[in-house]
Amino acid sequence: MRKVFVVAMALLLVASMGAISQEARAVPEVQPVKIELVSVYPDFAGKESITFSPVFSIYNPNGFEVTLGTLEYWLSAEGKLIAAVQLTDDVYIPANTEIRLKDSVTVGIEGLIGEKVFAEGLPILEAMIMTLPLWKTLGAQCIPAPLPGAKDAVEGVLGQMPGEADKMMPGMGEGVELALRYWTGEEELKKQAEAVIEDPTILVEISSFFTKLGQELPGAIPELQLMVQDTIQGMITWMWESVPAKGALFTAEGTGYITSEQGSVEVKFSGLSWQAEAALQIVAH
Repeated sequence: MRKVFVVAMALLLVASMGAISQEARAVPEVQPVKIELVSVYPDFAGKESITFSPVFSIYNPNGFEVTLGTLEYWLSAEGKLIAAVQLTDDVYIPANTEIRLKDSVTVGIEGLIGEKVFAEGLPILEAMIMTLPLWKTLGAQCIPAPLPGAKDAVEGVLGQMPGEADKMMPGMGEGVELALRYWTGEEELKKQAEAVIEDPTILVEISSFFTKLGQELPGAIPELQLMVQDTIQGMITWMWESVPAKGALFTAEGTGYITSEQGSVEVKFSGLSWQAEAALQIVAH
């Protein structure tokens, strides 16, 4: 009798193990979610920064709820990386459901210009000019011209004076160069500018000299800085208006980390794109 009981228990144990095995095999695997880039509309477009709202579509093809624990993505515009983002708030996605995930990304003009200055070694003004096409395509407003430093403004004006004098009268440029050396006691342009900064009365004399030639030149350094700033702004505005109006092509790539009671999966995505329309431009004067 005892032998029969043992055999029966063994059969029950084998049967239960088979049932457990079948149940384990029945647990569904976690399928990757599908991630798409829906839009990248601007929320704010200024002269110094622009804020975008990237919207992603995330579809859960599984028959059970999953959680998007982390979303890392890199956003580019016209092939230029403009943002690297990591979102860590849990996002719950019901079974067989699509959700929309909206983010906020701010791009500053200083960062774009600074990259060209430090990474490519360009002068600030040249870096600004090189950044104009992308900045306009993003939908931002025209870059305002910075107020130049006193030394830069004086050096720029002194450097242009001989050429301007030659325009008024061929050969006069050489005389202007001799006059500058007389007032400053220097031959090199940078040293001439330093001399004017140290002794502003020199600028008054130079201004009077050009007044006699029929040309107006500020006799004070702050006014000279504003004049140079206005000249730079005119150049920037002209180049800004010459850039064709078009919308940016945004692309995104990254990784989503999905978890659920049935397991976890890492979803990599790339090649997502969205084409923006040309934005209404506001030109700074």
